[in-house]
Amino acid sequence: MKILMAASELLSETERSACLALSRELHKLSHKVSIVLPFYRSLLKEKKIYPKSTGVQFSVPIGTQYLPCEIFETHTIDGIQLLFIGRDEFFDREEPGSERHYNHSDKSACFAFYARCVIQLARRISPLPDIIQCYDWQTALIPAMVKDAGLPFKTVLSISSLEDQGNFWSRDFAFTNLPKHYFSATGLEFYGSLNFLKGGILFADAIVLPSSRYMIEAQKPEYGCGLDAVLREHSQKLHEICDGISCDKSIDKFYGVSHPAGKSKCSSELLSSLHLTSSPKGPVITVISRLLTSEGVAMLLAILDRLLAEDVRIVVFGRSGGSDVALRVFAHRYRFKFAYLPESDESTLHQIFTGADIFLSPSDLELDGATLMKSLKYGIVPVIRACSGFYQFVQDYEPANKSGTGFVFYENTPEAFLDGIRRALEIFQSKDQWTQLVSSILSQDFSWRLSAKSFESVYTNLVGAF
Repeated sequence: MKILMAASELLSETERSACLALSRELHKLSHKVSIVLPFYRSLLKEKKIYPKSTGVQFSVPIGTQYLPCEIFETHTIDGIQLLFIGRDEFFDREEPGSERHYNHSDKSACFAFYARCVIQLARRISPLPDIIQCYDWQTALIPAMVKDAGLPFKTVLSISSLEDQGNFWSRDFAFTNLPKHYFSATGLEFYGSLNFLKGGILFADAIVLPSSRYMIEAQKPEYGCGLDAVLREHSQKLHEICDGISCDKSIDKFYGVSHPAGKSKCSSELLSSLHLTSSPKGPVITVISRLLTSEGVAMLLAILDRLLAEDVRIVVFGRSGGSDVALRVFAHRYRFKFAYLPESDESTLHQIFTGADIFLSPSDLELDGATLMKSLKYGIVPVIRACSGFYQFVQDYEPANKSGTGFVFYENTPEAFLDGIRRALEIFQSKDQWTQLVSSILSQDFSWRLSAKSFESVYTNLVGAF
């Protein structure tokens, strides 16, 4: 099959997993894969990517104007074609997606322009793509535009977050250049506003969500972020595919299935870098999230004093919104046992993954399993709530028969959360049991090969045998 990947950012945390790694595995399965991206200035300055102009230029309608673009091209070392859409007005910016650079009107016009360019590019590629794989709201206009134009491409939309929907003023619908009837309850209209993601769900041929539990929860009012009814109406085209994880191969130098003891060296280096007291009797515990939910932070704050009474070290990584001050107070009060890192770099995050023993996930519904799977890949034992969407990754540990890959708590209370952590602390004190548990976790397969085969199955069902 010929597959065209449409992503708003190649090297963001989410799309690095969901786009480039998937493309590489599909390429290994003998599919022809190309990725089309906006040509951001940061690609030159930070990512060291230097595409060359193809000489191809064309214009697309955006509102009352026809705006030109230029196509640039390069290839990855493993042969994946990267195509870039150049228009300085929209993409010559330092920080793609930053609110500082995109006001509401600008974002809607920017990604309407990007969607139009992707479709025009798809029509010019030879052979024509069988599949256009889209990611999140930034590319969610593509399925509607494909349907409206009657093009032969099948579209698949992967959604990593239902919270980010691309909601804009109703007047911004003019930027899409779609017929007026598309701005209706059966189209892109959402309570009087323009909603890119809703349109993607309605008009894509298949929708991919990151876990089976999340696929179920997303169809409920509590977790559907207003789109639960739309998802229920189109449940027949929902698919759950877990993203794979690509870890630093250097991890094998420190620990793995055959030698998990190397974790202690990484833990010592982590504690030293954060100026926390070394050699605790208990484990190094971490909470990692791009945005800590208010409920999750409340659960954590309710148990921190009791938990830090133990000889443990805790590292919290991620922005916490309204609870930022409270976490900073804990970091000051327990300065040698607790570290709070609201903003940090990728190298520090990598060091946390290599050095942590236990991963905590107190919130009701994680948006995707990428962080959890990465922690498992690094031999970190999870303590998670049962409804967090991770049933297929974590089974509750049973000491009697030494089965399971983590610790699951079921009630949405601080006491249940703390009980799950204490069960983990108890097993941590038994070296044999802990080593066996970590070895079971490290033995799991989270490779992109499995994810690629699942995507291949979805694509094949859409286009037929090839």
